[in-house]
Amino acid sequence: MDKLNEKTVIITGAASGIGKELALQLGETGARLLLIDFDAPNLEKTVNEVKDQGGNVLNHYLLDVSDRAGVESLSKEILSEFEIDVLINNAGVSLGEVSLEEVTYDEMEWIFGINLWGVIYMTKCFLPHLKKRPAASIINLSSIFGITGFAGHGTYSTTKFAVRGFSENLRQELVNTNVKVMVVHPGGIKTNIVRNSKGGNQKNKEYEAKKFDKVALTTAEEAARQIVKALRKDKPRLLIGSDAWKIDKIVRLFPGIYEGIIFKDLKVRMKRMMGK
Repeated sequence: MDKLNEKTVIITGAASGIGKELALQLGETGARLLLIDFDAPNLEKTVNEVKDQGGNVLNHYLLDVSDRAGVESLSKEILSEFEIDVLINNAGVSLGEVSLEEVTYDEMEWIFGINLWGVIYMTKCFLPHLKKRPAASIINLSSIFGITGFAGHGTYSTTKFAVRGFSENLRQELVNTNVKVMVVHPGGIKTNIVRNSKGGNQKNKEYEAKKFDKVALTTAEEAARQIVKALRKDKPRLLIGSDAWKIDKIVRLFPGIYEGIIFKDLKVRMKRMMGK
């Protein structure tokens, strides 16, 4: 029997991208799903697709994870009905390409609210319960931008570095408990995160999205497959994609000059893909 069969799993950001694929794939394992997103139409689509393939969605909820009061209220509602075994903090957003000098405080607060505070709120609300379970897991989605800085995406990168730090410290604090913590660093994943970005130069959004599509090496389906596999093995850290593995190695080998090496490699790849 699959290790995840009959486990109750919460997934945030379940309406699209990696979150949707996680719901579909975990549904196939026999896991019992609680799905969360603020995108009502696409969340309903995910629920229906999971059910159509025989998956078990116990319930789904509309929630902006940056809303602390909303998270606290929903956690109480969920815990009054269900025992949770796995929490996957997947919800995340991005800004358009914008420098740290030009990004507005409102834009920064928006992305920090979802990418970082959402992870913190969900974790703190469910952690006391998870510690009482025979075995439990928390999975937090960071990014390869949680390992490397990237000019023009500094605010997003800052949130993902923070998720990494939060997760690694949480893992250390829970080392002698039944709760396993995994931080995930996807490289370029073929999702609509760039097209759905907020802020920055909106006129360039479609151009940036097409450019991202060319360098995104991994599908959301494959990313979810690797996360589910790592969850079964209780891995503490997961890099997804050959680009993530390569960048991680470059950063560790050349911590003071890695940006020049990474940008040069990226430009070469773009030229090859565009036939130049």
